[in-house]
Amino acid sequence: FHDPALPELRPDERHALYALIEIEGTDQTADLERLEETLGAALQSAIIADAAVAQSERETREFWAIRDGIGDVTPTLQPLNAFDVSLSLDAMPDFLARVGAEFARLKRPVTSLAFGHIGDNNLHLAVTTHDAHDQEQLCDIVYTAVGDFGGSISAEHGIGTLRRAYLHYSRSATEIDLMRRLKSALDPHGILNPNRVLLPH
Repeated sequence: FHDPALPELRPDERHALYALIEIEGTDQTADLERLEETLGAALQSAIIADAAVAQSERETREFWAIRDGIGDVTPTLQPLNAFDVSLSLDAMPDFLARVGAEFARLKRPVTSLAFGHIGDNNLHLAVTTHDAHDQEQLCDIVYTAVGDFGGSISAEHGIGTLRRAYLHYSRSATEIDLMRRLKSALDPHGILNPNRVLLPH
């Protein structure tokens, strides 16, 4: 994704990962100094390759516009698989490497954008081959990996009907049976949000 309002980056200026960090505190001057010290140490130890700090509210809005620009990209990624998964921070690099390797083996090229609320263990993947025939296979690849890494198939958007068939990747048969029993006990007539998450026996 490239915003035409921003200068084009050379290949050697592009990076695999970008983090947008917002801080809050009670002392703006001291907080900014601590942030700059932390960034300086991270640069020195090569944890990060570069950093930019917003110097005004306008620049803050412009930084966030880059992150929110995913909404401008998704119309070009149809038919889109929008994954909302949760994983431990330690598992994310290996998880992304695995699904990336499996995507690379598919017959059609895969476009995959990874973003999300990393501090909350949430990872969003926007994935497509631009062919509806591949959507089920893409789901199997992502959700199988989520299960193998001990994650959840839904971080914040719920199970609903679209993810219901994949719930077993992150919940055991015993857990699903317990959920079904609780649902039956609390909603014996199945009138509360019917047929979502759990289907009756």
